Amino acid sequence: MLVRPFVDEQGNEVIHLAIRTASQLEPPWRDMQRIKNEICGEEATAVQVMPPASELIDEADMYHMWVLSSRLPFTLARRAA
Repeated sequence: MLVRPFVDEQGNEVIHLAIRTASQLEPPWRDMQRIKNEICGEEATAVQVMPPASELIDEADMYHMWVLSSRLPFTLARRAA
């Protein structure tokens, strides 16, 4: 696994996690959530990106997530107002 912290164009801290499995299969969602929790904390927000074809890099069976320094403006759960 690769853990790469960086600062985005707006000055926000982001952590890029690149994950590879021995089986070469995509890790189950629960495993990706566990990895995010163990490395960045249970309350961290992470995203996976499906890029436009022009930006696609598919040279290895690696799975990526970006852990953000703030929450997204949307969620699956209800938030208190």
